[in-house]
Amino acid sequence: MKTKRIFIFAMCLMMAFAAVSCGGTETNGGGSDSSFQDSTSSSTDSDSAAGEDSVSDSGSSSQTEEDQTPSIHPSSAVADLGEEEADLSFTVEYNGGTFSELLADGKAVPSSGFERLASRLTLKASYLKTLSAGEHVFTLVTDGGEVEFLVTVEIDGINFTDTERVKKYSVADVGFSVDFGGGTPAKITVCGAEVGGGAWSYSDGRLTFKKDYLETLFDGVYDIRIFDEEGKYENCVIVKGMEINELLRFDFDAFSSKINGFGQDLEISEEANGIDGNSCRIVNQKSGTLLNIGEGNIDYSFTEGEKYALSFELKLEEIVEGTSSVSDLFIPVYFKTAANNADIGFIRYNKTDGLYFTAESKCTAYSFTEIDGIWRFYAEFVYESGFTSFELPVWMQSSFLIDNIQIAPKTGFMTILEKTETEVAAGASEDLVFDFGEVSVIGASIAGETLPEGSWSSAGGKFTLDGEYIANLTAGSVNKITVYTSLGKQNIVIRVNKYSLKITGETFNYALDGKDMLFEVQTAGYSLEEAEISDSRGTLVKGTDYLADGASLTLKSDYLEQVVLQEKLNIKFAEDAVLSFEVTSNKMLFVDFDSFKAPEKGFGLGFVASEAEGRDGKGCCLVNENTATFLALGGNFCPMTFEAGKSYTVEFDIKINSVNFDNFVIEGNSCYMPITFGTGYDVTFIRLSDDGQGGIDMKNETQSVGTESNIPVKGEDGFYHISFSFVPTEECTTLTFDVWMASDIVVDNIILMRK
Repeated sequence: MKTKRIFIFAMCLMMAFAAVSCGGTETNGGGSDSSFQDSTSSSTDSDSAAGEDSVSDSGSSSQTEEDQTPSIHPSSAVADLGEEEADLSFTVEYNGGTFSELLADGKAVPSSGFERLASRLTLKASYLKTLSAGEHVFTLVTDGGEVEFLVTVEIDGINFTDTERVKKYSVADVGFSVDFGGGTPAKITVCGAEVGGGAWSYSDGRLTFKKDYLETLFDGVYDIRIFDEEGKYENCVIVKGMEINELLRFDFDAFSSKINGFGQDLEISEEANGIDGNSCRIVNQKSGTLLNIGEGNIDYSFTEGEKYALSFELKLEEIVEGTSSVSDLFIPVYFKTAANNADIGFIRYNKTDGLYFTAESKCTAYSFTEIDGIWRFYAEFVYESGFTSFELPVWMQSSFLIDNIQIAPKTGFMTILEKTETEVAAGASEDLVFDFGEVSVIGASIAGETLPEGSWSSAGGKFTLDGEYIANLTAGSVNKITVYTSLGKQNIVIRVNKYSLKITGETFNYALDGKDMLFEVQTAGYSLEEAEISDSRGTLVKGTDYLADGASLTLKSDYLEQVVLQEKLNIKFAEDAVLSFEVTSNKMLFVDFDSFKAPEKGFGLGFVASEAEGRDGKGCCLVNENTATFLALGGNFCPMTFEAGKSYTVEFDIKINSVNFDNFVIEGNSCYMPITFGTGYDVTFIRLSDDGQGGIDMKNETQSVGTESNIPVKGEDGFYHISFSFVPTEECTTLTFDVWMASDIVVDNIILMRK
């Protein structure tokens, strides 16, 4: 037993001695990596050291007690921010000391900027990109001492060094730290439009947007892109009229979507050259959720009673009709509530109509427009206390790109131009004005190039194209101009006639007053009498549709009565000289089932329709067995806008073949057809009742926004003529002609007129 203890003691001594001979025991946080050793050191350095010094360098126990100063390898490194992976790693010998902090140029490096794992220290690329070009002295501090090391930042192009991407304008300049490695910005864009030096300045790594420029802008969100000479860019945002935390934005460039609540159960990838820079590709095989705000997902706080706007851009790649569990629903937009969903609206798709949007009860305004294959969605809503999470599901099997997803307080509304093409005579020098609504017009471009300074101006949302610029456009050219606003972009087209042809008149709108319209034509030497005049339906008949004498053109009232909304006319002279112009009409809808067909959307919903003999010519037979909609005007049905305060009149002929007086909506109620903009905005009620003699009594009763209605009388042909007028309010958007009783009817000559 004694022998055994002696043997064990001897073995312990031998192991201890061996440890000292090999350089001592490893201290807390120690270790080294030959790949990170300082290039200035070599084996000869330690060989030349004498006795005690050699022991100290090796990390002996005597050094640990006396000197705990850390060391780092390598002592210098280069951060090339042009590399995809710009992390820098170092090996640290702590020599028994404990880490305290890391400094860069005397300032503390945030904990998010570096990572420590045992003896490894890593400076993250995201932090290094906040440093300016040049040398930076780092200091690693422990309770045993400190060690310095050098990081040289090399920038090839642009480096956004500011820690904040979103800043608010109030009453002063707004600046961002941006490093170009000694260079300057190649160009700056705001909302897609290039802006000149009057808007910004750059000096000593600081990009400053001037107060005088920012003051001219409407409240809103302004996406800024800062470009270098190679076309690379960094982006940031200035908000005006809201707080920074009121903006939720995913642009897949600087504003990432890598967050819980985005793209649930969807295949997500990044597209480098997408809709607007980087975009997100969404592939939906079954059903998923694009956005989920609240309930542990995306953290964003809505304020009760505040009006918000949701917007994004979408490019459809593939979609399979019929794969939604609900009709043609592609992307519903809604809030959840304790009882059910509070619907804002639905993006829909079918092969006939393509993509379209139907607004629901919580939507206060919207637009869904397509420009060059890109759909821009915009919808406003008011947040209510009963709302819980906000959701944006995807219900159809599909593949699409999406970009610039944004939720922010409502700060204006962009008017979508009804007329986007204008024809001018060669050499014409009159200004052209386009009204884009409650927006800031930032700039404009043509063929990808910024419009020259002085060629345009803006004020209060109106964009004016200077007459002198127009006069210098090439004869016969088609000029596509993109106008950039704070709420999106729109295209306008200026067509320049090959010849000095021009038409003028007191008005180009027919007011349904039975009067002819007179125009003066600048014919450039051609004969107006010998010219051919045509519209979308064919060639006009001289003497019947129009008169031509010298330079005077008269459109006859009988012809103008056939114009609905607008009609484009072409005057074709000799040598293919063509002058085009448009005539509008206060007649917003005309359906006679002969030359003028019923709208593709909004007519005969829930009916079985067939051709029938009308009051004059053809009519349409409609049969329903339950509630149905005879006609829906406005919204996403038959597209039209009702202007608040204006007076409108509707007329149509109706024949009742049969009707079931057992009302489907309100038992015992005689209301056959309520014509209404919605609850509280009724126009008129058409009532049917049994006259007790085998016939029908019909009444036409004026309601809240209605102003007058006729007393319908049955004609010898069995038709009643219905007429009523109304004055809509701002809340009146979609006028519906619902049918509450099962019936068999014939309708003809549907007319909507604006007085």
